[in-house]
Amino acid sequence: MAVKLLRCVYCAREFSFTETEQQYFSEKGYEEPKRCPTCRGRKKENSRDEHDNNGNRREAGNQKNRYYHVSCFACGTQTTIYYRPSPERPALCSGCNQGSYRKRRRF
Repeated sequence: MAVKLLRCVYCAREFSFTETEQQYFSEKGYEEPKRCPTCRGRKKENSRDEHDNNGNRREAGNQKNRYYHVSCFACGTQTTIYYRPSPERPALCSGCNQGSYRKRRRF
């Protein structure tokens, strides 16, 4: 195997894909890299910043959990939720949420 020159899909710079890297990717069953080492590092750092220590995704720039105090869409009870309510995902209190789960469950 010879050293391959690949073009990064993000920054369009050429980077070398060494024989050792080719062998490693081949053994693991990976495709050829699409990002240069610099862009791969940036993507990895951004991915770490977007998740907390438990692997849960958090909003960009938000270091603490954000809670929203809202009225339940179904019954009007005041409740606290951890996500921003939207028309696609209305806020439900725990009682209404359990009830909607039971209705959707089919076994």
